Amino acid sequence: MYEQYWGLKAPPFQNVPDPNFFFLSARHREGLARLLYAVKHNKGAALLVGDVGCGKTTLSRALILQLAEEKYDVGLITNPALPGNDFLEEIDLQLGIHPSNNSKAAILRALNDRLLANVREGKETVLIVDEAHSIRDPDVFEELRMLLNFQLNDRFLLTLILMAQPEINEIIGRIKQLEQRIAMDRSAGYLPMLVVGTAGTVGVGAVDPLRDIAAVCRRQEVWFHVDGAYGAPAAALPRISDDLLALSEADSLALDPHKWLYSPLEAGCTLVKNPAHLEDAFSFHPEYYNFKVSEEEPALNYYELGMQNSRGFRALKVWLALRMVGKAGFVRMIRDDISLSRAMFDAVRRQPALEPFAQNLSIATFRYLPQDLRGKGEAAAEYVNDLNRELLNRLQTGGEAFISNAVVDGTYLLRACIVNFRTKLADVKSLPELVVRIGSQVDSELRPASLHA
Repeated sequence: MYEQYWGLKAPPFQNVPDPNFFFLSARHREGLARLLYAVKHNKGAALLVGDVGCGKTTLSRALILQLAEEKYDVGLITNPALPGNDFLEEIDLQLGIHPSNNSKAAILRALNDRLLANVREGKETVLIVDEAHSIRDPDVFEELRMLLNFQLNDRFLLTLILMAQPEINEIIGRIKQLEQRIAMDRSAGYLPMLVVGTAGTVGVGAVDPLRDIAAVCRRQEVWFHVDGAYGAPAAALPRISDDLLALSEADSLALDPHKWLYSPLEAGCTLVKNPAHLEDAFSFHPEYYNFKVSEEEPALNYYELGMQNSRGFRALKVWLALRMVGKAGFVRMIRDDISLSRAMFDAVRRQPALEPFAQNLSIATFRYLPQDLRGKGEAAAEYVNDLNRELLNRLQTGGEAFISNAVVDGTYLLRACIVNFRTKLADVKSLPELVVRIGSQVDSELRPASLHA
């Protein structure tokens, strides 16, 4: 009826994940590109998270269409809410494996045989788990982790792709791998004494699940240190992630005011919840020290709190800035930086020749990727890294803008970290166009003949 009345070539799409009706928006293109990268570069595992109705399931079908049958052995699990052993049986079933019996040993042995046979035949094995957030059995997640132990010396035998709603982050966060590692170290005769979390990695601004880490450290009686050199000041914002608010649970915190408190170089410090620990570690009283201590008001001697005896007055510039703008001023500037970074990332998404990577806190990462080089394999990937490296060199020396770089899993990225209160909206909106202009020029000069369409 539809075809005759409307003159359609085929019936309209139904409420099924038909990849023929998959709309490749900028975000879906980014998600598909990342999953393909994980598969083709044998990264072992990848997780794609999205809200209800955003197209994750259809994206999984589009991913399968990109994986040629002669090169990839693909299994798709659409209902993973199964007990541990049943889940393993489902993996074998979806890969067309028939174990000798339904014991766990037989299931895993048959799976291992198939993985090795695929390697010998030049095929890669890919397991896609859709609706992974429906997994409620912790043993299933442990089985998934153990699947990544199917390895040779130099490679994974399986690539695991999880497609899930955002609640998966909370589910995974409850898994006690950190406690397992601490227990393993103790059983091996070691004495775990320190766990380090990160509040804003310098490369991409990622924040660890600090509250969960803090809880583990309390239970295990291990010192919890947080590297907040860049991202810690964002904890002052009124609406910020719970993980950053968990900085208050750290035993110690590294902070560089010259990063996101706008101080001139250099100013770094370590904050400790209980100052007595510093005195216990560093206090030293040689005979040539003579400091009179008043019982009413003990002197604060910084030589007792660190390794330096003679020290400069680094704190002065930090104190002056705090006196000048106050907490409210810093909150406003940090919030503006985050908003500018998000605006830049949105502008990057609107440029077809740019591939967005991540936006966290005030850091946006992306790269110049000509559309005709997408999906061209390792030779193109190496060239694209070189292309972005040279692009950055010219951008830095050109004088119009200054950004830096990050390298994530071998991918060379352009990195814009906004920590300057003089940066304006017009600046961040103009950067993507500038990158495309310079990138196009560099590409026309450097691209090898083998990569021309």
